[in-house]
Amino acid sequence: MLANAMWPLAGQEQDLALTAYRQLATGAPVSARTLATALSRDEREIAEALDRWTGVFRDDDGAIISFWGLALPQMANRIRIDDRTLHAWCAWDTLFIPELIGQRVQVESQSPVSGEPVHLTVAPSRVEEVVPEETVVSMLAPDADFDDTVVLRFCHFVHFFTSAQDARPWLAAHPKTFLLSVSEAFELGQQVVAAKFPALSSDGHAPERRRDA
Repeated sequence: MLANAMWPLAGQEQDLALTAYRQLATGAPVSARTLATALSRDEREIAEALDRWTGVFRDDDGAIISFWGLALPQMANRIRIDDRTLHAWCAWDTLFIPELIGQRVQVESQSPVSGEPVHLTVAPSRVEEVVPEETVVSMLAPDADFDDTVVLRFCHFVHFFTSAQDARPWLAAHPKTFLLSVSEAFELGQQVVAAKFPALSSDGHAPERRRDA
């Protein structure tokens, strides 16, 4: 299961990760001090926790610019939140990140085969729109725990395609991959979020904007 490949999170770590997602979603680099202030915790404690985690990428000042699927630097999958443009490491990230940040997002991507555009509207609890309707997602079962090579070893295999036919030549060249419908990929994301972030459904820990605005 994908959740087993991800970093295990205790209660306070769940709060830290969710806060990191939500702060990064504001569109600016996130410092340990910002997270410590938001969580009313010690800055050194926060910095040490971030140092232990893999998949946390920072700028020259040490602030987070890319975190577990959500990124400020340009990547192939764009996430628009109000007037802000962020990016996702892979197609699948765009389907579960809205639940983690508690906001509806507009997703813009394109098929790596045809170059044709894909557009989605994803709310925290459902996918509201998919264009084209036949869009599918390539997926790869991870063969090891995620680390700082996750983008290369996993994300580079997870894309949107305008249809199963569009994806066929790409899958033939990457025999370990398989296809999911957008709804199946979204459901998989919900399952992973439930496994890794049970605090989302706990009173007092849910993000302020968890459900559809």
